[in-house]
Amino acid sequence: MAAGSFFRWGCRLFLLAALAAACGHALAHEEAGGTLVSVSTPAPPGPKNDAAKPADAPASPAGDPAAAPEPVKAGEASQPPAAEVVEIVETLPAKANASGWGVGSVAGQQKARDKDTRGTPKPGDPEWVRTFPDDGDDAGAEPRASKPAKRHAPRRGDPEFGRTWPEGGDLERLVEAPGPREPRAPRAAPAFEDRPRFVMGEGIDDEAADLGNFQPLAVLPPDPVAPAPKPDPKAEAKKLAMAKKAKEKEKEKPAPTLPPDTPEAEKALMEERLAQIKEQQAVVAEERARLKEAEAKTQEEGDEGATITTHSRKAAQAIRTFSNGLAVAVITGQVIDPETRQAIPARVKIVDGSDTAAGSAVPDLGFWCEGAFRVPVAPGKIHVEIRAGRFRRMLVKDIAAQPGEAIVLTEELARPAYLNFARDGWYCADLNYALRARRGEIPLWTGEVPQIADAVLAARAEGVEVLGLSMPWGRELENQDEAETLAAFERESRGLLALPAFPGPQHPFCGSGFGVGMQAWKEIPRHLSDPRSPLRDGFDEIRRTGGLAVFTELGGRASVDPRKSITPLFPRLLRDGIFTPEDATALLYAPAELPFDTISGPAYDALAFDGSESAEALWFMLLNEGYAIPVVGPGGGCLESGTAPLGQTYVKVAGALTREKVLQACREGRSFVSFGPAVFAHLVERDKGPGDRLPSDGRIVWHLKVRAYSSMQPGTSLQRVELIRNGKVVQAESCETGMSALNDLRLPITERADAWYVVRVTEVTQAPGQPAQTRRAYTNPIYFDTPGRAVPRTAKVRMTGTLRLAGGTPTAGKLTVLEPGQEPRETEVGPDGRYAVTYLSSGAVIFEAKGCEPVARKAFDNPQAQKALGVLLTEREGKMRDLLARPATLGYWRMILSDWQEDITLNPIRLAPAPAREPRRAPEEKSEPAPPEMLRRP
Repeated sequence: MAAGSFFRWGCRLFLLAALAAACGHALAHEEAGGTLVSVSTPAPPGPKNDAAKPADAPASPAGDPAAAPEPVKAGEASQPPAAEVVEIVETLPAKANASGWGVGSVAGQQKARDKDTRGTPKPGDPEWVRTFPDDGDDAGAEPRASKPAKRHAPRRGDPEFGRTWPEGGDLERLVEAPGPREPRAPRAAPAFEDRPRFVMGEGIDDEAADLGNFQPLAVLPPDPVAPAPKPDPKAEAKKLAMAKKAKEKEKEKPAPTLPPDTPEAEKALMEERLAQIKEQQAVVAEERARLKEAEAKTQEEGDEGATITTHSRKAAQAIRTFSNGLAVAVITGQVIDPETRQAIPARVKIVDGSDTAAGSAVPDLGFWCEGAFRVPVAPGKIHVEIRAGRFRRMLVKDIAAQPGEAIVLTEELARPAYLNFARDGWYCADLNYALRARRGEIPLWTGEVPQIADAVLAARAEGVEVLGLSMPWGRELENQDEAETLAAFERESRGLLALPAFPGPQHPFCGSGFGVGMQAWKEIPRHLSDPRSPLRDGFDEIRRTGGLAVFTELGGRASVDPRKSITPLFPRLLRDGIFTPEDATALLYAPAELPFDTISGPAYDALAFDGSESAEALWFMLLNEGYAIPVVGPGGGCLESGTAPLGQTYVKVAGALTREKVLQACREGRSFVSFGPAVFAHLVERDKGPGDRLPSDGRIVWHLKVRAYSSMQPGTSLQRVELIRNGKVVQAESCETGMSALNDLRLPITERADAWYVVRVTEVTQAPGQPAQTRRAYTNPIYFDTPGRAVPRTAKVRMTGTLRLAGGTPTAGKLTVLEPGQEPRETEVGPDGRYAVTYLSSGAVIFEAKGCEPVARKAFDNPQAQKALGVLLTEREGKMRDLLARPATLGYWRMILSDWQEDITLNPIRLAPAPAREPRRAPEEKSEPAPPEMLRRP
């Protein structure tokens, strides 16, 4: 009884003592002037706080509205601005004084300032210095007198452990470092373009945002991160032991077994499946380890977010702008021709406050309009670009738009009279423009799928007057009606001549072509893969339907390893000698068939000239060999993928613009190819120009008049005019700096031999802060012929061998020679089966014998020709571009076609087996119907 009373009285005394101690501590804190600091309440300025700031930091005056906290909206956390949070948190790290005491809070700092009036700190106070004797015991109480106290460096989690912030000012990535931290000068925000917009695991990078002239999105600063608590060694050791024990238990767990009566086939299948699962798990683990290593390396290099950026800066800026809730501005504009005072089609690019192209279906290109537009934009700084073709003045201006403002623009895009080429019969043609994304291209068009009307509007806005539009020819080709497609082209043209362009034939081992202006295309092969099936067959079909056959992609498309990509799928190519086991590369879709198609016709009408040095060397070589091959612009632009054409063709047409006149001008070379400037050349004495032929007797001094104009882009001017004779520059004129037009340059010509002349013009664009860019234009040749000019003839094939039956026995028969434009020629073959026949390389031979199936042979089936194809594809004897530019390549192909020895084996005709006759069945006896009275019996 006495013991229980004593215990109750003891508890009461203990509670009273604790209450008295708490009240006394609070009273002492209040007397010391301490202030409790929270994230939502800024600490009052004091002498210590002022000293911690940089010397040049301005002090906030009393009553300054910027210093007062902003009211907190409903539903939002109460937080101060980021600058105040940094100031508050930077006062928290402990600062060692002369006696080594550490201060861990604002209240502790106040106590340190008043330590003379408070007396010596006692154990339990925040500023009480802990000492650690050599035996490892924590001397939280009074130091032991038996051993002198030894001061240890502060550790993570201790109040005196200093905290520093990285250079980015990111409070969430708090890094602790021992010792006090000196005040740091404010760091300037990096440039907007130098920082990633979105980083995995983070939000928008507010510090690097380009604020422009609009109100930035209000983003609350992150809460300061408190130092990590001191880890408990015992708890960590316990966790490690438990994890190790779990792993060992998992290893000791027996593997799942199948029932003993499981069939062997199922067991093998299950084992194979388990092996696949383990292999996949190993691959996943390896990939995770690789990503972790890459992330760690990136963090060490100090380039956070470089490898994990997920969005572009423009997308981030657009999100910031339109999520801000500001009222948008509206720009209404009209583009007119000052000469006719009529609206003209134009391409408009408006980069608004979101740093994106407003109203654009394709990024960075802008939008096309008929001359009037109305676009909502994000307020801020607005950059406007308006253009209507290469040879009209381009408008570039910057304006400022306020939220809700309506801006009206009326712009005149002038064009000098001498740049209106259509008045002289010259029309801009883009012969290979795609409506839908092609193979290997990424569709960037937003909204509904583009149609013919969209492509026509874009072409008219770019100054194009003849459009070769490549339609989606995939599975939709079978469902397309040719007459309806041609009618749709004519219906949607709107003053522009629209022609169908066929994207083929395309052959990975022979090359690529395209056709323009066909009236029918369903019989033309688009893709070929057999090396014995040449492009020539497709070119012949294009020309038969009235189209223009063009050899394109003179540089090839892709380089692969035939040992991995080709020969495993087509072992016959290795067996026939096209590829060898040592071949490491093969250039696909390159013009390997071009030598054969040249000496056998030529089989094509023009080259798609891309302006490269290799294409120029190939074209000049063909002209020197006597092949009057014109060039056209390669085009290659695509509406859906947002790619611009590579080059365009200007054709000379007399009278009305029609399909037949345009195609004929391209075939005859009455045109020039432009990648930027425009160039015109004609002989004054006879008014002859590109594509024309004149006699070269040496008695007349011709004067070639050259006109050249640079495109009307900012910073563009003419640089050089060159006259090329038989592939060499014979006259050159440099233009003065800033010259944009050359109206009358006379170049004298006196010719006594076979020759051709081409004029090449170069323009240069010098943008501020960027390297100079040069673009060129080429006229097609003007020819001079002597009376005895040698004309290259079509290569002939001389084929010899023996006609045999399937068992190898010679047999009699006949052969029929088929040549373009000629009547079939039949020749009998004697009983010994020996034959010898000569025919044009563009023809074919059909071998026949009694009771045997006929066999046809073409020049391209020659095994030597197939091997020569492989030499070009694999580039065993040099780069293909260099081999194609050598005249010896054409001579080599003529030689291998002139001597072809092959025995032709004819197989007997295989008659279809007669259908099996069913055995005749005996006729069934017919039963007579029962009399009516029998049917009525019960």
